[in-house]
Amino acid sequence: MLDTICLENFGPLQSLQWSGLGRINLVLGENGSGKSFLLKSSLYCHKNVGGVSSRRRTEYGS
Repeated sequence: MLDTICLENFGPLQSLQWSGLGRINLVLGENGSGKSFLLKSSLYCHKNVGGVSSRRRTEYGS
C-alpha cells in the first residue's frame, strides 16, 4: 500500500507531494485537472518498481 506519493517533473506536473494516504482515497477535481494522470502515474510507479515499500524512495522524471 502506498502511504505517500511524490512526483517531480513527471508529465504535466512540476511537483506533487501527497502524504497520509490510506487504503481508500477519494480524488476529486474539475475536468482536465489531472485525476486520471495521478492514478496512471501511481500505477506506472507501482508496476515498474515492483511494489514500492513505504521506506523506499524511487525517483522518476527528467
